[in-house]
Amino acid sequence: MPAKKKHNPSLSRALKDMPSLIMQERMAQEKDQSASKKNDRVPVYENSAQSAKWLWSGVTIVMLIIVGMWGLSMSSLFFDNKQTVDQTEQLLSTSKQDIASIIATFSEREQALPTATSTEDITKEATTSTNAEIAATLKELFASSTTTTSTQEQ
Repeated sequence: MPAKKKHNPSLSRALKDMPSLIMQERMAQEKDQSASKKNDRVPVYENSAQSAKWLWSGVTIVMLIIVGMWGLSMSSLFFDNKQTVDQTEQLLSTSKQDIASIIATFSEREQALPTATSTEDITKEATTSTNAEIAATLKELFASSTTTTSTQEQ
């Protein structure tokens, strides 16, 4: 037969009080953790003179790089514009050369004209030949200025 169990009153009281003791211990640990969290504040960052120098040094270096790149871009822009041939300037110089050759031709012909006895004969001949030469030269200039030329971009 099984033996009868002895009941110890202090043991039964301890078993009944165990859940409340666990809860009290847990509450005490939470209070300790919250108290330590309140005391552990994050330190405030204070600027030092050296950090301000580093900041301004960095800003200055970046600014100098930007200004340098801008200057390089502007110099290459001006260099490229000087290298391209302007079609209007080329046409203007060609026209000036044509007009200069026309004037030179007329001055040579004027000097080569024989001396005639009457001024009317000389004037008529000069006017007729001059008008014909002017008309021919202007037709050539007009034809060359109205034709389209294909340009190739470089």
